[in-house]
Amino acid sequence: MAFSVHPIDGLVYEGYHRGVVFLRSDNTPEVNGETVYKALKEKDRNRMRDKFDTWMRGSDGPSHWFHRFDDDGRKYCFVFKRKRGHTHYRYYGFLINPQPSTDPSYELCVLATHTQKNTEATEPSETNFVNALRVRGDVIAAVKASFPD
Repeated sequence: MAFSVHPIDGLVYEGYHRGVVFLRSDNTPEVNGETVYKALKEKDRNRMRDKFDTWMRGSDGPSHWFHRFDDDGRKYCFVFKRKRGHTHYRYYGFLINPQPSTDPSYELCVLATHTQKNTEATEPSETNFVNALRVRGDVIAAVKASFPD
């Protein structure tokens, strides 16, 4: 399986200790975050990009925009949210420091999946999937290829 990571158009990455990218996969259809994001109407893409930018600038809230997960099994999982009417849209990813030697405080959110649902609560299968991606050798290699240490 070929994985790669890609910056998000319109985000400024220099000067921050956080970044947000999309994971791509040639053979894993569940890795759909970037595809769904690019299909959004421009105003919805801009709103999501504002949320990404807010987190990159160091904010840890509001939680109805994005948040970490507190429990041990999901402490490296992350979600960015949007809602329209009664429908919840979620971009799930994982947190990683791709440059532990050269920038030990850098935190990268690698967004992998998108889901649409009618309830607020996270389906455990979503975070289980991104947690499994987080420790895959080929995913880690893709991240490190884009963020050399």
